[in-house]
Amino acid sequence: MRNEDENFKLNQNQEEETEEEEEKERGGNSSGGPKISLLELLLWPLPAAILADIVDLVSWSGVGTIISWALDILSGGSLALWLFLKGLRGEYMILAGVLDMIPIVDILPFKTILLLILYYQQKNPKTLGLAGKALEVVGKIKSSK
Repeated sequence: MRNEDENFKLNQNQEEETEEEEEKERGGNSSGGPKISLLELLLWPLPAAILADIVDLVSWSGVGTIISWALDILSGGSLALWLFLKGLRGEYMILAGVLDMIPIVDILPFKTILLLILYYQQKNPKTLGLAGKALEVVGKIKSSK
């Protein structure tokens, strides 16, 4: 019985070490600081998200709707790719892009809010509260499928 307990503990330690090594290989954020700097956020993703959200506000005409959808696809895809390259969850940005293509709902600034939440979550991982828990639940649901 004692040998089984020792083997179990050794297996757990080996699994934890393997997980830590895999996290380091993927460039995980466990040891380093935030992956998105404030300057970087202000130079590219935030202005793109704000521009797309502003265009969504004034897209009530036929041509405006087409321009808004094109900008939503372009900004949502490029911002999702940027998040993937940073090692973050780009699925959230894709979801925000899809929500921005729904009439009436597109008035809300989903992309801008999402970028600010992701930045704030990196700076203060334990103080995000309900939004952080919701993002974790969505991440767990996505990863379990």
